[in-house]
Amino acid sequence: MNGVKPIAVIFGASQSGLSAKHNLSHEYCFSAFIDNDPNKAGMLLDGLPVHNASALPKLKFDQVLIASEFAEQICHQLTHEYQVPSSQLISLAARDIKPFHFGDDEDKKAQAERMLGFLSEKLQSVGITFYVDAGTLLGIYRDDALIPWDDDLDFAVDASESEPLADCLNGLLPELTSITGYPWRLVSHRAERAYGAVPQGSVRGYKLQVADESTSFPMVDFFLKYIDGDVMDYVLASRGIRMPSCFMKERKAHSFHGQIIMIPSDTESYLAQHYGADWKTPKQAWNLSMLDNAEVFS
Repeated sequence: MNGVKPIAVIFGASQSGLSAKHNLSHEYCFSAFIDNDPNKAGMLLDGLPVHNASALPKLKFDQVLIASEFAEQICHQLTHEYQVPSSQLISLAARDIKPFHFGDDEDKKAQAERMLGFLSEKLQSVGITFYVDAGTLLGIYRDDALIPWDDDLDFAVDASESEPLADCLNGLLPELTSITGYPWRLVSHRAERAYGAVPQGSVRGYKLQVADESTSFPMVDFFLKYIDGDVMDYVLASRGIRMPSCFMKERKAHSFHGQIIMIPSDTESYLAQHYGADWKTPKQAWNLSMLDNAEVFS
């Protein structure tokens, strides 16, 4: 475009959208945020107006950057309800909607590694059935490191131990505050719809995070896996994910930078079923739509 940055609107008036605005400001000229929450329409966010999606036909833009885990649903909405050409829609990579990256901040990476060991030790001490999960597992097993463009930690826990897990994590809040110097809180998330063995309204996961959201500090996700015979299911807000339950039942200890963590015994099979046969290839442009075993909710 002759050196002129394309005009973009960001779908997602949220922390993810703000991170996208910061991370991609060298590539785009941003004019507005878009959001489906009617309570956000009309407000200003980081100097930009927030509009409802219905305002899109009146706005001038080259691209809509989608900063949301609901990217597939939003693409369908914009192409079918507002006739936005799919060529103008970009589902952002996970790295683009994160407030920081381990690869850019050695202090944050070191904090996360200490947190990983601390939490693993505490969970094992009270007998919680868990393993390190998702991107954290991928980085540790493939690279012996946290993924440079990641920003949080992931654990999987047997859903039947949800209450003991919550008790354990709530009991750790004062210690986390003492260790880090920041107040911490535990947030629970519930399943808005049933999926497989996951009942509607059940706790689908917990998030450990610094209470002050303006403070960039590695957060920790605990995904609850609901076991039903040979399978286990869990849900995010936007999709459900099924895996064989043997991965929860058969785990092994693994040494990571002098710390003992738990991982699925057949780690490579787990990663292949979750991320695909090419899981050994790093993908900086990865996003949730690339999961091999997820069912997107309509």
